[in-house]
Amino acid sequence: MNDARSWVDRLRDRKVVQWTLLYVAGAWLVLEVTDFLSGTFSWPAIVVRSLTVLAAVGLAATIVVAWFHGERGNQRVTPLEVVVLAALGAVAVAGVAILGPGAGPDPLSADPEAAAPDPDGAPTRPGIAVLPFDNLSGDPEDDYFGLGITEEIIAHLARLDGLLVIARSSVVPFAGQSPRVVARELGVSHVLTGTVQRSAQRVKVTTALVDPASGAQVWGEQFDRERADIFAIQADVARAVASALDVAVSEAVAARIDRSPTASEDAFELVLRGREAWNRRTGPEVSRAIELLERAVELDSAYADAWGALSTSYAILPAYTQASRAAAYPRGLAAAERALALDSTVAEAHSARGYMRMGDWPADRVETEFRRALELSPGFATGHHWYAVWLIGRGRFDEARDRLREAARLDPRSLVIATELGWPDYFAGRFRDALAAFQAVLREHPDFELAWELTWGALELSGAYREAAEAARETVVLKGQPPQVGAEIEADLLAAFERDGAVGYWTERMAWLDRLGSGSTFLTTAVYAAGIQARAGDVDAAFRTLDRALEEGDPFLFFVHVDPALDPLRADPRITSILDRSGFEPLRSH
Repeated sequence: MNDARSWVDRLRDRKVVQWTLLYVAGAWLVLEVTDFLSGTFSWPAIVVRSLTVLAAVGLAATIVVAWFHGERGNQRVTPLEVVVLAALGAVAVAGVAILGPGAGPDPLSADPEAAAPDPDGAPTRPGIAVLPFDNLSGDPEDDYFGLGITEEIIAHLARLDGLLVIARSSVVPFAGQSPRVVARELGVSHVLTGTVQRSAQRVKVTTALVDPASGAQVWGEQFDRERADIFAIQADVARAVASALDVAVSEAVAARIDRSPTASEDAFELVLRGREAWNRRTGPEVSRAIELLERAVELDSAYADAWGALSTSYAILPAYTQASRAAAYPRGLAAAERALALDSTVAEAHSARGYMRMGDWPADRVETEFRRALELSPGFATGHHWYAVWLIGRGRFDEARDRLREAARLDPRSLVIATELGWPDYFAGRFRDALAAFQAVLREHPDFELAWELTWGALELSGAYREAAEAARETVVLKGQPPQVGAEIEADLLAAFERDGAVGYWTERMAWLDRLGSGSTFLTTAVYAAGIQARAGDVDAAFRTLDRALEEGDPFLFFVHVDPALDPLRADPRITSILDRSGFEPLRSH
């Protein structure tokens, strides 16, 4: 006890604790400042790593010095102190050597003209992230204009074959970040930054293309022109970026980039506002996008891009609102037809038309639409995504996976695309692989509803009923049910399974169908309900549910040929009638 008190007294007398706390505070401040400056000025990664090692070793050295020198009157340098400090110095040198350049590959130390190699073996290509252009007008209401110009430039660059262009939804979260951070997080070789300032008559745009690996500006220019010249500025930026990255621009693409889509500045601004609302992907905002785009085409009925954006908005309206496909799709298809009559190169319109007609057109015609969209705009992430959905419905799972991977490269921050990377395996019945994709999303975003819902489905269809009950609890709460309802469904499913096995689980699952309600998401559709009823032993009820789904035009009937939820019904002759009446072509081998 006396020895312990003696040590405490000596630590207090020598002010070891005070010196240690003071050092920790100072070291933390230095590291924070260094990290900020490193990102801002693109310093080599070894600077931060080395300072981190030195700070850790310096803490030990501070404790040693305080122990030997903290007590007033004891200022002699002892041999032991010399040995300890020399050892710490050696540790520091070794740590810097080990954790410096050899600490692992720096994603920005590779060839600046090529993006990092893709883990799935895709060929390397230059990649670019166009950060949202800063609004310098001083009016926050003008922020949409900078975002709109950003998206227009992204759309131009997405038409270039051989260039990886990150989608707008993935770059917006990085507004204001240093190019080095953006490049590291999004896996690109170059970053385009810019500012925009509008006055009554003029628009000023300043741009800079940066190579984050070196911190060098590859290209930059300032444009100060009449407001009506905004389309020419966007075209000049796209051409300059392509030239700087040595990406070829075909004559057809050049003509498309150089074309002024409208003579109406008001219509153009309505389209920018409409796209901004569309990108928020909520029911009210999608409805608002349609309203804005309808006004745009009223002002300029020959504005093909506005019609294309309108068709895409109607295409997703049923997924975000209570609007039915029967109400939304005819208007969306009319908008697509109008866009393509004005300009057959509007990729959005081709993709939207394929998406809205994937259930009632011949398969080869739908595929032609998707392929044409991606020929016109190889970097159109939504086009790759929707094409993948169609390929899944046709049972072409490997091709669908390739399309989803490309969509994920183009839009790496899309949680929907990241989750649906597991769809090909899910529909192919490879539930373990599907779960790996869903869980990868949940590790980073544990509250993402779609990933939990698909996890629940994959677990229960694979027979992992205890884990499925837990996923059920998480899913229903994220869908808006009170926590007590989540706890109740988990308890009920577990109790039923423990009592009666798989049949008990599915019987209880069927009892919960009405309580959970119907909807347009995965586990609340009539198609999935039929699978639950079949597994619970009520096959007749399952076919009545499918009959009702046919009458109501359930969109998930598109997956009727491949949906694993319906596997218990495949041997029943009545399934042939369902397949025939669905209007979807039988699957063919490819």
